[in-house]
Amino acid sequence: MNSDVETVTLHTFTDASGDAHGAATYIMYKYKGGTVSTGLVTSKTRVAPLSATSFPRLKLMGAVLGLRLALSIAKVLKIDQNLLTFCSDSMNVLWWIRIPSRSFSPLVENRTGEIHDSSSPI
Repeated sequence: MNSDVETVTLHTFTDASGDAHGAATYIMYKYKGGTVSTGLVTSKTRVAPLSATSFPRLKLMGAVLGLRLALSIAKVLKIDQNLLTFCSDSMNVLWWIRIPSRSFSPLVENRTGEIHDSSSPI
């Protein structure tokens, strides 16, 4: 790592549509002088299941895809998991992640459980 680099963080953005869900991960370098540079590391998409799936559930599937993508990048680049940031525009997904309840359907419960096990919902 360059000696002028103060911190390296990963930022993952997730989204979904009726046809697919996906994630994009960016790397951000913050330098000692206060300057910042960013760049796209990678992105990944998946086609929506053929069975009828609600839009919020597709967004949750995108969030899990983003989590897996960011964790694999962090492992390769040796970035601490505390330096990962995840973003979703879905209030349903954010609410499901924030609530530790196990009263959800199995799909939601399993996906939010994976998110809780590998990241901090904050």
